[in-house]
This record gives sequence, structure tokens and C-alpha cells, in this order.
Amino acid sequence: MLNYKAMSTSRRKRQFGRFMGEWVLVFGLLLFVIWLVTQEANAPQLILLLLLYIITINFSLPPAFGGIGLTPVVAVSSLLVVGLETAVYLAAISFLVAELARPLWNPMWDYVNLKQPNWRERLGVIAVHLLALSAAGFLYRQFGGSDPLLNNNLNNLIPFAALAVGYSAIHFVLEGALWLSLKRPLRQFLSDNAPGILTTTLLAQPFAIFGGITFVSNGMPIFVIFSLGIMVFSLVTWLSWQRRYVAQQQLSQFSLLNQISLSLRETLDLPTVLARTQQQVTTLVSADEFAIALCDEDGEWQRPFHEQTSPAAPNDLVQWVAANRRPLDLHSRNLHYATQHNLALPTPKTGCLARRPPDKRRTIFRGHGLNACPRRTAI
Repeated sequence: MLNYKAMSTSRRKRQFGRFMGEWVLVFGLLLFVIWLVTQEANAPQLILLLLLYIITINFSLPPAFGGIGLTPVVAVSSLLVVGLETAVYLAAISFLVAELARPLWNPMWDYVNLKQPNWRERLGVIAVHLLALSAAGFLYRQFGGSDPLLNNNLNNLIPFAALAVGYSAIHFVLEGALWLSLKRPLRQFLSDNAPGILTTTLLAQPFAIFGGITFVSNGMPIFVIFSLGIMVFSLVTWLSWQRRYVAQQQLSQFSLLNQISLSLRETLDLPTVLARTQQQVTTLVSADEFAIALCDEDGEWQRPFHEQTSPAAPNDLVQWVAANRRPLDLHSRNLHYATQHNLALPTPKTGCLARRPPDKRRTIFRGHGLNACPRRTAI
């Protein structure tokens, strides 16, 4: 018999150690980067741009949605403020720090049923931004632009126009190449992501150029206000997209429930109805196991329908829901709490669980279970 309490304690210690290690590593690297940039004459600008990079990178949309965010504004502004070479080095360091700090931003993903980008997608995004910044900066220089920006070059609009159009076009082409390299359909990119990428990168450039001109003309205090505006707008953009995406998910779920309701009226054959329910539910929520169980007030269980690979008896988590008459919502970061209550976890390891609470108005408990879905989902 396994000692679940000892396993839970050991697992909590490992998770706490890993969490503290991540924080120490991130803040240690951040302090090192801050110390490094303080050795430069333009240390305040570098520190502020570093913070802007980290915030805009983490509040950008996922690559599957075009990676839209305000990182291009920070990139072009840094080019005009500190020069091309320093801007590229700063962008590379900022992406490294943001990548190390990525686990600290995981709670943002708990509210959306969406898989986090894998390392290929994240590496591709970094390459897109660095290449776009380098190519656009070179083009800016070829048209007579100065970096860092000087007061006597503010009236020459041709380099600014070349920078804005060049960055937008190069960024768009690189995003398309990244999309194709991930073996995704080009038609989907052109219809779903291309308008947003073009609009964001092209329309963001005047604001980026305005930030550089503001720093040259008015100094650091006004540039700090400009930077605060970018931070707030990045947060608002992410929250707006998150609410819209969650609302679309809920509409899809309601539509699925309506389809299930219609299928129930088409036939009275119970196995057919339950098989259709399984098919429609698993199209919306990826699951390795689907089961419906009945439990009476005496604790007797009946399985009118289950997959051939499903166990005949409900697991401990389903029985806990029936006994406590409360919904149970678990995900990968809190599964260890189950062992504190001597509940054996399903095999294979569960990534997500969603249980329907009992109906207190009836004597029959209807429990629905979904195991091992990629993200936390309530149904």
C-alpha cells in the first residue's frame, strides 16, 4: 500500500523548492542585468527599457493568435534611444530574462483553456523580433537615420518612414515564415492573424517613433510617462483578449449543450444517446476518459455507460464528489492535495479534472468525469 501522505509531503517540498529556485534565479539574473547596465552611461534608459520588454513580452498574445503585443513599440523606441547594437543586445537579454521568468506568469493561463506555447514557438518569436529589429535598424541607417536619435535629425521624415514600413513588412514576413515552419495552414494565417499583425506593427511605429523623439526632446521624465502608458496598455490589451476568448469558449460550450439536448430528442436508445454525448463533449474538451455513473443514497454505484478502457468502479475522486456533494476542480499544480485526503490519483497522471456536483433535489446522483485534459476546464 502506498503512503500517499508521505508522497504528498515530499511532492510539496519539491514544488516549493522548485518555486523558490525559480524566483531566486530570476531575481538574481535581473539584479545581475541591472548591475551590468549600470556600468553604461545610459543606465536609466536601459533599465526602463528592460522592464518594458519583460512586461510587453509576457502580455503579448500567444503565437497561435499572431503574438500581437506592444513589443515592437519597445524595440523601435530602444533603437532610437540607445542605438541599434545596444538595442539588439538589450532585446536578447530581455527575452532571456522573460523566458526564465515565464513560470511566474503561469497563473495568467489558468483563466483560458489554451495550451501554452512550446519551446519551438517561443524560440521562433524571439528570432522574429530580433531579426525584424536588426533588419529595420539597418534599413533606417541606409536612409540616413541616426541612432541614437539626435535633435538635428528630427525633421528628416524619410528615415522614420523607412523604419516604420520596413519593420512592419519584415515582421509580417517573418511571422508568416514562423507560422509555416510550425506546419500550420497559410490560409488560416492570412485570414486570422495577418490583419492583426499588420495593423499592430504598422500603427505601433508612430508611437514608437514618438517615444524616441520624446526622449530626445524632453528627457527622461517624459519618457517615463510614455513607458508607463505602454505598460498599462499592454495589461489592458491582454485582459481584453482574455475576456473575449473566454466568452467565445463559453458560447461554444452553450452551443454544444444545445446540440446534446437536440440529440437527446432524436432517439430513446440510451447507448446511442450516451455515445453521442461522449463524442460531442470530447470534441470540445480533450479527454482520455469519459464516464457517466449513477449513485443512490446508499452509496451503490451503477455504470450505465462507460468506455471499454474505463474501470468498472468510479475512482476515488468521483466517490469524494458523491460523498461530499461538492464540485471538485483540480489541475496539475494542486493534484498533490488529493493525497492529503487519502485519495488515489487516476493512472495515467491526470492533467485536469472536472466533476459535476450532485443534484440535491433528487435521490440519484449524476456524476460526470473527464480525465487528463490539457488545461483546467469546468463543464
